Amino acid sequence: MKVLAEQMHRRPEAVRKNLVGLAVVVGHKQIQRTTTTEAPTEDLLTHEEALKLLAGALHALQVPGQDKLELQRLRILVNAFRVMFYSCSHLIFGFKYAS
Repeated sequence: MKVLAEQMHRRPEAVRKNLVGLAVVVGHKQIQRTTTTEAPTEDLLTHEEALKLLAGALHALQVPGQDKLELQRLRILVNAFRVMFYSCSHLIFGFKYAS
């Protein structure tokens, strides 16, 4: 904080107040790190639920009058399913797609 205040030619209290006003986290937060990452399994979609969600996203993309943000959200969802399908296709169907 002192270095930043010196570079800005301001008092440290003033810099801290500006950072808080900008919603910047001031200070260090300790993050507990582990070597094992556990993925939550209770909220995972079944294959049928995932395909229904994909079908709904594809249908929503065909509806005219969508705003730009909604179109981006739907396209991201469809692309995520596409990547998931291609990466898991050898496990599900026993083959790989050519790039």
